[in-house]
Amino acid sequence: MKKMFFLIVLGCWASLIIGDPFLDLIWIFLYVPVLAGCSKRVVWLFIWGIFSLFFLVLDHESPVTPKEGEYTIYQIRENYVLAQNQNIKVIVYGIDDPMFYDVIYLSEFEKVHSLKNLSLFSFEDYLKEDNIFFQSNADQTSLVRRQQSLKGDIYDYFSKKDPYWKMTLYGIYNDSLPELMSRLSLPVVGLVSIVEKHLRRWRAHLYFVYGFSFLLLILWGSLFVFTTSILRMACHRFSKIFLKDWQVQFIVSTFVFFVLMPEKASSFAFVLPTAMNLIYHLCSDTGTRYLIEKSVLCGLQYLYFHEVDFIVLIFFGLLRKSSGIFFIFSLILLGLNVDLFVIWSNFLDFVPQLIWLYDAGFVYVAAFILLLFGIYRAESILRKIIYASILAFIPFILPFLDCRFCVTVFDIGQGDCTLITEPFHKSAVMIDCGQNLYRDNMEEIVLPYLELKHIKQLDCLILTHDDFDHSGGVDSLKKNIKINKIIQSSDETIPVEYPFYSLLVNRQTKDENDKSIISYFSYDGFDYLWMGDASVDVEEQLIHAYPQLNCNVLKAGHHGSRTSSSYSFLNRVEPKLALISVGYQNRYGHPDIEVLKNMQTLGISNLRTSDVGMIQIQSFRGLCVFQTGTNIFGIIQK
Repeated sequence: MKKMFFLIVLGCWASLIIGDPFLDLIWIFLYVPVLAGCSKRVVWLFIWGIFSLFFLVLDHESPVTPKEGEYTIYQIRENYVLAQNQNIKVIVYGIDDPMFYDVIYLSEFEKVHSLKNLSLFSFEDYLKEDNIFFQSNADQTSLVRRQQSLKGDIYDYFSKKDPYWKMTLYGIYNDSLPELMSRLSLPVVGLVSIVEKHLRRWRAHLYFVYGFSFLLLILWGSLFVFTTSILRMACHRFSKIFLKDWQVQFIVSTFVFFVLMPEKASSFAFVLPTAMNLIYHLCSDTGTRYLIEKSVLCGLQYLYFHEVDFIVLIFFGLLRKSSGIFFIFSLILLGLNVDLFVIWSNFLDFVPQLIWLYDAGFVYVAAFILLLFGIYRAESILRKIIYASILAFIPFILPFLDCRFCVTVFDIGQGDCTLITEPFHKSAVMIDCGQNLYRDNMEEIVLPYLELKHIKQLDCLILTHDDFDHSGGVDSLKKNIKINKIIQSSDETIPVEYPFYSLLVNRQTKDENDKSIISYFSYDGFDYLWMGDASVDVEEQLIHAYPQLNCNVLKAGHHGSRTSSSYSFLNRVEPKLALISVGYQNRYGHPDIEVLKNMQTLGISNLRTSDVGMIQIQSFRGLCVFQTGTNIFGIIQK
């Protein structure tokens, strides 16, 4: 019986990780043969159906538009707070000196929107994990009443002290903190481990050890904040108080966690410790267990953070215990005027870093699963080590073995930036590097992406014309990456070996936009046309100069403005897909409704960065597909 419940819980976990309702239904049906192969009793299929549909409904609640009214603050962050009215949660900006359980009056809401670039952090996706879809702005006049509570009084006391306390007690981090601080999570995790170790050393009964830990975790969450790690540990310790069999403990604790926090089933804070718990009980051989534990820890860091710090990988347990010990030491010095934040951050800064970046994809995941299975099943320790070594070296090799031609349109708001890379890192060309008045697009988006993809230089940077939203980031780029050639004129040659041309060198122009370099390139039998900000007049000159011109993918001119992308031009070049790089709710009204209607009339599909985020097109031997920052996939036909 426990084996079947164990499999059902694993199946529900997989369903919650998948996250898409349609794919979840497919998974529910695909998992039926697995259960049927383990037991011929139909009742288990009935139980599986009930459990899976229960979590499907629980994890896929439709976003509800917030209504005007009173909202209670339940979580405080560095620059915002989270508030709720019944089950509706919103993110609120503009509150100075907030307190837990403050009641504020909110009247206006808008959907949360942030830039969505593949492999980079998206604040919108981060909030969706907590079922937060709307935001509001408030000020001190929005405060209805300040609720007196022990939790609020404690926060008021510690918020006026060293920043260390806001970080360790409430998980409130700022940009000046060493990144290792956030990776170590709250020190209560290390503190619980230390307490349990000493209680066992003093030969306390296990019921008392786990009971004490459970109460400590509940007390911590009630007085400070309930994080994923704290709730997971509390569920685990609670099950160990009453249950002896590890499988039953896993079934009960995991099920309770999924009921309380179904949206966190795929979070690193739950997946990693749960995976380690399973490895500990399923691998009896110490050597095999060690190899699988390190491989899983390494692999999950690549999948979640796209990097591995090998120093932290080796000494993670020691660093977490150090966090707990320093916290105890800090409590002793609480009344003294000691700069704990500086001491702890200096200690972490002293820890050396040995980091490798890798954007793990499908190939890595497949190799990860197969090699882990190989380590587990291999009889020879030498073969186990070989499998583990291969898995460890894959991230160092795969980035340079990518055989796909790739065109990436960044989501940078109201601006343009496109990266074009050949297979095996043979060449990298960038068209435009638009900036924004409110953030550095190069520092925050483009350069981190280039670093993640191990692109160390640009063979060519094409600046279509001298507008800030197209060329404003050139100085930032030049400071941080080698650029072999910067092209600012149509008569310059692009230094690549595949067909890449600047069209209409000689033309009549009325303004700076009409001077835009028009790029036309081909690869794997697919043609691409990038128009810059060229107007309708230039489009007419272009189709007269090149009467046979057509393309598979068109980068629409001037962000979809009515000054570009005329009906006759679109009809002549016959693109299958049009891309529009445009800012969300921009003040120019781009893209123009007439341009979109023309595309619809002509059967041209279009993708807008304001809606779908980054757009990435990949081709290989006649097959061309696209993926967006919102995980929309499609095939581009010739």
